Amino acid sequence: MAAILCRRLLVNDYAAAFESLADETKTAAKQQLLITIVHETEQPMRKKIADLTAELVRMQFDDEGNSEWPEFLQFLLECSDSNDVGLREVACHLFAVVPTVFGNQQANNLPLIGQFLGRAIADPMHYELRASGVRALAAFIVQNATENSVLQALKELAPMMLQ
Repeated sequence: MAAILCRRLLVNDYAAAFESLADETKTAAKQQLLITIVHETEQPMRKKIADLTAELVRMQFDDEGNSEWPEFLQFLLECSDSNDVGLREVACHLFAVVPTVFGNQQANNLPLIGQFLGRAIADPMHYELRASGVRALAAFIVQNATENSVLQALKELAPMMLQ
């Protein structure tokens, strides 16, 4: 419940809820969110914490697309490569909620994005992971619908969505 209320607070008044905090407190809060996602064992709760984290991530980009929370991207990639299926699923969930997470580094990371999403969509053993991967790919395609380079880089994944 706390994750839901915190997310609501961030959505309604980010400046008062987070920007007014001391830098050390902001850093500690962000680190604790990532730790909590990793250690939470209940997937529905993990997703609620991920939703709160995604809301915070969304607010961490400047006008040029530079992230003020670069550790998050590393966390996302580590989760996407985890042996824990729940963490791989939450990585897809986070990417679906914040498809702009790569910011101004997106073009350089298209092959990595394709691998990340392709592994999730192609997983033969875990339906929820596949579904999360499809949602993430769809969100990313919608976000980049006018970017031909993105569409070309990911076109091989489209047929996998229907398998």
